Amino acid sequence: MDGITRRDAGKLAIGAWLATMIAGLAPAATAAAPAGGMEKRRLGTMRCSLTGLGLVTLGRDADFDKAARLIHTALDNGINFFDTGQVYGDTPTGEFLSEPALGQALVGRRDKAYIATKCGYAPEHMPRTFVGFSAAQIEANCDYSLRQLRTDYIDLYQLHKASDPNVPIEETL
Repeated sequence: MDGITRRDAGKLAIGAWLATMIAGLAPAATAAAPAGGMEKRRLGTMRCSLTGLGLVTLGRDADFDKAARLIHTALDNGINFFDTGQVYGDTPTGEFLSEPALGQALVGRRDKAYIATKCGYAPEHMPRTFVGFSAAQIEANCDYSLRQLRTDYIDLYQLHKASDPNVPIEETL
């Protein structure tokens, strides 16, 4: 099969509500959808599609070709906001492949997409281990994500949970 099945798309859309909520934070900046396009909203300086694609399961089957078809289909249909995380796309072998699958899919098309990812967990292996939000850890997580995503910038970088009780919020921010 060449395309993405409805079942595949359903599995990969988990978390899209988060991207939609984020994009919906600026209702005054709503722009009408172009004919055949996707409505956009402002998020800072970005013009994100109203519907984003949550990628919590992207890469779980390690089928990067299928992942690329999904991402390309989304882009071709006006979806330009992709929400991933370092510990998304967990495989039975304990790898996390969502960021690498997205990075590979966006080679040559990075300028068409906005990437949101998260920090706070050790991305190397299962089980998910919280490593905190110290400045040094955030920087290390960011460097790791940049390599995994094959990019030199991340559009929206988020904490994967609310806070780290061991680090002053001033250091985290």
